[in-house]
Formats: sequence, C-alpha cells, structure tokens
Amino acid sequence: MLPNWVLFFLNGICHRNPAHALSTGGMPTLLCARCTGLFCASVLVLLLLALAGLRRHAGGLPPAAHGLAAALAVWWALDGVNSAAMVWLARPLAYEPTAALRTVTGAGMGMAMALEAWPLAASTLSSVPEPQPAVNSGWELAGLLASALLAALLLLSGRLPWILVAVWSLVGVAVAIGGANVLLLVLLTNSGRARFTGCRRIALVLGGLGLALIETGGLAWVRALTGT
Repeated sequence: MLPNWVLFFLNGICHRNPAHALSTGGMPTLLCARCTGLFCASVLVLLLLALAGLRRHAGGLPPAAHGLAAALAVWWALDGVNSAAMVWLARPLAYEPTAALRTVTGAGMGMAMALEAWPLAASTLSSVPEPQPAVNSGWELAGLLASALLAALLLLSGRLPWILVAVWSLVGVAVAIGGANVLLLVLLTNSGRARFTGCRRIALVLGGLGLALIETGGLAWVRALTGT
C-alpha cells in the first residue's frame, strides 16, 4: 500500500468509494472506476501523441475530433448523473450503473481531455509551434479512441498488477493537474516559447506539481471537514 499522505491528497480528486473501485491484483484501485479510467486513458493518449513526434503540432483539431470529444464528455457526464442518482435516490435514472460503464466513460473523457488540451499545450510550451493539428484523419482519431478503450479493457480485466495500476493512476493525476498548473504558470509569468528551457523549465514543473498538492490537499481537507 501507499503512504497515508498520498491517499489523503487523492481524496481531493476522488471520493474513493470502495464500492465503486475496480479490483486488480485482488485489491481495490486507488481511485474509483471512473477516475481510474479517466486519468489512465488521458496520460496514455498524451504519451502516444508525444511519441508520434507531435509535440509542436498546435493547430486546431478538425471538427470530427471536437465532435467526438464533446460526445465522449456528454456520455461521461450522463453516466455520472445516472450513477449519482443511484447513490442519492437509491435508484438510477435510466439504467443500472456498472463498473464497466464507469471505466469506459471515464476513459472516453480522459481521451477527450487529452485531445482538447494538446493544441493549447503545444502552442504554449513549444519554442516553435507548428500550425498542423495533432490529429489529421479519421484513422488517427480511431486509433486514439481504440487506445483509450484498450486502457479501459485492461483495467477491467483485473489482471494488471496493483502497483502498475496505482503508478499509472498517480502519473495520470500528476500530468493532468500538474500539467494544467504549468500551463497557467507559463501564461501568468510569460515564460513560454524560447524562455521555457533549462532551470526555468524545472521550476515551472515543480511549481505546477506544488500547486497540484495545494489544490488537492485543500479539497481533501474540505471533504474531511464536511464529511463528503
């Protein structure tokens, strides 16, 4: 198991209800099924885009990519509302919630977040952004969607080592929240383009992670006080 202080910070981003967690390696995952799918899929999609050499591709996404991202986000939200109704009203609004749907919709939302965040990150952090979009064809979009779905299926299989899923989830959380903070710091300090190098790069990354700890810790503290 991980240190209690790590679990405390995770309480700030997920209710961590054991009944909604996945089981892997005979143990419940650190986050609920929805959050596990979201953060694991988002970091996987970002990694695939980076490995494809698209770090400077800051062009706007094609309409199909925006449409798919919006559809995945709406599906995630509707499934979340349906699941919340089961908790608060003791009955679902439309269908019985399942771990599989929570994980798959979470993975879809993770892909949507990664797709929409990529152009902003590339235009902000690249010293020489290029106008080409990161996704140019339906096949590329389908490949990323298949990757997110594969991540969800692997998580649902229960065969992955617990520590692998734990580290995967933690990296996803750090990249999503810390990365958003880094972008904010770059914009606020005018540290983009060629200035984003060397010691300043390290300082911004550490600053982003530090803010992430403050944000998640603050939310965890509020939840502890309110019992939510």
